[in-house]
Amino acid sequence: MNRTYFITILWIVFGFDVKAQNDSIRTGKLREVVIEGSRTEQFNSGGRVDNTDTFIRRYFNQHSIAELLNASSGINIRNYGPGVLATTSLRGSSSQQVNLVWNGFTLNNQASGLIDLSLIPTFLFDEISLLPGLPGSLQGSGTVAGGISLKNSKHSGKTTYLKYSGMVNNSLNTANGLELKYSLKNTNHKTSVFYQTFKNRFKYKNRAELNFPTETMVHSNGKNLNFMHETNWELRKSAGLNFGIWTTASDQQIPPTMLETTSESNQEDRSTKMVLSYQKNRRNYLIHLKSYGQFDKIRYSDQSLELFSLINTNLFQQELDVNLKTGKYGRGLVGLGHTYTNTNSSTYSKSVHRQTFSIWYNQYLHTKNKRFRVDLTLKQDVTDGNRLPLIPGLALNYRMTKNSRVFGQINRVYRIPTLNDLYWHPGGNPMLKPESGIAMEGTLEKGIHTKNIRILCSLTAYYRELKNQIIWLPVSTQVWSPQNIGKVENSGIEGRLSLLYRFSSDASLNLSLNTDYSKSTNKNRDDPNFNKQLIYIPLYRINFFAGLKYSNIHFQWQVIKTDKRYTSPDNEDFLTEFILHNVFLGYTFTGKKSKGELFLKYNNLFNENYETIAWRPMPLSNVELGIQLELNFNQKNDPKQK
Repeated sequence: MNRTYFITILWIVFGFDVKAQNDSIRTGKLREVVIEGSRTEQFNSGGRVDNTDTFIRRYFNQHSIAELLNASSGINIRNYGPGVLATTSLRGSSSQQVNLVWNGFTLNNQASGLIDLSLIPTFLFDEISLLPGLPGSLQGSGTVAGGISLKNSKHSGKTTYLKYSGMVNNSLNTANGLELKYSLKNTNHKTSVFYQTFKNRFKYKNRAELNFPTETMVHSNGKNLNFMHETNWELRKSAGLNFGIWTTASDQQIPPTMLETTSESNQEDRSTKMVLSYQKNRRNYLIHLKSYGQFDKIRYSDQSLELFSLINTNLFQQELDVNLKTGKYGRGLVGLGHTYTNTNSSTYSKSVHRQTFSIWYNQYLHTKNKRFRVDLTLKQDVTDGNRLPLIPGLALNYRMTKNSRVFGQINRVYRIPTLNDLYWHPGGNPMLKPESGIAMEGTLEKGIHTKNIRILCSLTAYYRELKNQIIWLPVSTQVWSPQNIGKVENSGIEGRLSLLYRFSSDASLNLSLNTDYSKSTNKNRDDPNFNKQLIYIPLYRINFFAGLKYSNIHFQWQVIKTDKRYTSPDNEDFLTEFILHNVFLGYTFTGKKSKGELFLKYNNLFNENYETIAWRPMPLSNVELGIQLELNFNQKNDPKQK
């Protein structure tokens, strides 16, 4: 393993890194379609980008990205409880159909296809964005419904910056994060450490018992440590070397369900991710060559059932992009990729591996005045010697006025079975077919920007048809097996509205409204559950947020409404709808070179009893206290600044 790490670090590569601007909801201005540092950003002009608002995320730095996304976006988080497994569903998708992306690479575990968002702290990242409808022709197989992007901005110049963030709540959970940014000659560095402990002594109402008695969660202790370091070297004006390493170590007791009195289940997660790239910018072309390694270990045990499992998954990935100017009003990118995965598991009958070679071509063209643009994306994979279908995508973007535009895309979607789907013992099904289908969407976006008010609103309609969707079904009382299920249709409408109104220089109002309607139905006419809504997919979800700032005081009120979710394919069993109210109160302060904030959060204000996974309890009303401190040694703040 040491040799493996050493080889990964020594992967010296050539490439480019080009900066551009993102969507700015709070400025009310539309996103310019310009060159970005990755092909996902550069050739995704037909898809919407939902950046998490900094006004909201200030109170989620001590929490996982699952909690941040649940509070600030339309994504549906399937949470097994605080500090326990949290997965995603986007536009009616399964969790395996949404990819988490860091530095252009997919983080989903190659054995299960899943990523546990509860293990990933918001504190580590400067930018967290939701990319609904992200084409698989840009990010690869498995990107059926979209993706989540994690990024850190690159600081330049002489910088020494220190940040601390801490939190404690009445369930005896704690979180502490420390971040250091510094510069040495031609290098910029960022180091972050984040540590959480969970006691999870929260109250809940047990609906499995008569009269729903209030109980306290047991067997739910845990700890989670994350370390990240990123270094950027500027070797010359047109070249640079970038290195990043991210490690996670988590130990978690898995609590009992409401139907159980106790639990002896435990899980350990260990993960190391490394990325290395060398970048160079030529006059007429840009080259980007990078390498990525990911090493995951998951150990599960249940003493009462004498059940033990261990899964080791190693992934190595290399990519080469060549970005060329194609005529006066266009740009093209051609790339090559190689991915190798090896998995050793006590649940497999043997060690298995998967090897994929990829080639892609991306092209965009725009008119002279840049009002109209078209993107074409193509990707071809060869996995274990088998050529997969070509994955094409087409996107259109038209700017009608300075502050309004319409855009959309149509893409083929494709996902091959995961290693667990094929080789899990007992139950794996090596005869599974890949999921395949088509996805399309269209968005109308309008921005308003005046002296005191900034508004951005959008309306998106989407449709996706998928054949051979993979679903795990019971084949006996103890064994489940994955099967292909006919055809599934996903359609819906998404509304986004954000408003910032400034009463004065030190007083403002921030409003945000996300509405999501998602109809996901079984369209297999031979299935008795034909036309039924898929399990755990709410028909609608509403997320409202209001923030008021006056001088040094910040107040926020949030409402999240989730429709009922069916828990059986025949739609006979379901979880009832719920509404959560959360309140935040903060006080900011500044010094000559420092600033900070104290805050209080009251979650589930009206003591709503709810579940996101059947029989997995969630907390009733709970309170947390937090603090954030920032020290910039190269900057002087005005202590009177509000």
